[in-house]
Amino acid sequence: MLVVLLVCLSSLGFSQSSHAMVVEKGIVSRLVDGDTAHVLIKENRKVTRTIKVRFLSIDAPEEHVLASNGKMMGQLPWGKNSTSTLNKILSLGDSVSVETYGLDKYGRTLGEIIYNKENVNLDMVEQGAAIPYIICTDDFCTKSYLFSKNLGKFFHACHTAKAAQVGIFDKRNPLKEMPFEFRARVQKKNFSRYVGNIETKELFEPSDFERVDVCNRVFFENLSHAKKLGFNRVKN
Repeated sequence: MLVVLLVCLSSLGFSQSSHAMVVEKGIVSRLVDGDTAHVLIKENRKVTRTIKVRFLSIDAPEEHVLASNGKMMGQLPWGKNSTSTLNKILSLGDSVSVETYGLDKYGRTLGEIIYNKENVNLDMVEQGAAIPYIICTDDFCTKSYLFSKNLGKFFHACHTAKAAQVGIFDKRNPLKEMPFEFRARVQKKNFSRYVGNIETKELFEPSDFERVDVCNRVFFENLSHAKKLGFNRVKN
């Protein structure tokens, strides 16, 4: 399975290096929020350690994030709703597989959780509890990866949730600020990556991310790599 490496713009601290995928078997011990969980890793039927998994392939509304003023802030009620959705998919004590791709700078394991042969990360997008997020790096992202069928599932899931008006796309109370926007605002960080449209292959300036549908966004670290992959820059 080609696992989608999806990350946020600036504040999650994901490693940008590609890693060999390693499958870990374990038991869910804590659900932190909509895209973070603790898993007790088992080896030879014995628990050997605990890993904190930051879900790749999704970005969920924030329930609590440290702002630049030193206070914890969240996107209510969407952050709590996202956590509640994850709690309906996973329960404490569930046996899962974690497809891991190394650590981020905070020491969290970057991975996708598989439960009952289903991708939990993808489930969260399908239910409107998270959005897909992909960043193309020079050492990882190729045309075959970017336009793969497996990656397309995440874009499709997002569009389906949006059309059904579920979760963060509920028109009665939609999420107006995506998670990465919220983090950037409260942490006073700038947008730095070019934003591509996976359908039209148009490429926009970092500050013009809103010109691309949230379900079609691909982020690039540099302009030359985006052009190699067939994206064409659109000027203001």
